[in-house]
Amino acid sequence: MAIVLSAGLLLAGCGSGGKKADEDYKKIVDDFAAVTLVQDQDNGDYAKALESVGIYLKDSTPENLKEAQTVVRETIEKMEEVSGSGPAYEMEPGFSELLSKYGFDPEEYQINADMRKGYLAGYIDSLGYLEYYLQNEGEGSVTRNSLEFTYQYDMEEQEDMKGFYYCGINYWFAEWGEEETAYVKQQVLDKMESFTVKDPVWENSRDAVERKLTVYLDNIEKHMDKWLDFIGENQKDLYEMEKQQRKKVAE
Repeated sequence: MAIVLSAGLLLAGCGSGGKKADEDYKKIVDDFAAVTLVQDQDNGDYAKALESVGIYLKDSTPENLKEAQTVVRETIEKMEEVSGSGPAYEMEPGFSELLSKYGFDPEEYQINADMRKGYLAGYIDSLGYLEYYLQNEGEGSVTRNSLEFTYQYDMEEQEDMKGFYYCGINYWFAEWGEEETAYVKQQVLDKMESFTVKDPVWENSRDAVERKLTVYLDNIEKHMDKWLDFIGENQKDLYEMEKQQRKKVAE
């Protein structure tokens, strides 16, 4: 996920906007909302899977273990299906010209709209680790510490991801006028259920948003360092997981 988010930062920095006399801007916002709210729903599914693992860790009954295993597996399967069958984003005729009119680079907008599969791949990878540790849970399990670490890591990453994603949206539309910004909030921010942040502050300057994005990017990089340390310390478990996954694919 950290790599995907870092890429998102670079893409977010390419968007800009400006106040216009007409209301064509609503077409851009509506299209952006359709892309964003689907990604918001994906993150919500991921968050629910994490929640099921958290419930098990707090109350490690066989029933909660079974529920966590089921939710994680079903979420992985759902995301794999969406990632494998979901169509690529396609701009409607004339939309590219409209984007240019409002200061957006159509090619970069296209890349941003196609980020869904990248996000899904990150969720699937994260849930794959949790699933392996859940499958090896039981009395005297040697992977319990790894399960707890991975869950906590994913939860902390989620918090950075929410703030990062919110700031990314803010950056695209930071310098729009009051009327246009109100429409962005109405159609995008007010409808998001997962990518939400506590006490959100909308910045009207891209420089101000950049400073916030830098903080989140620094946190993401620190998280990545923690994950690399974890992999190094748990290489045996991870190698076994890879063998099991290859065996499952072969079957």
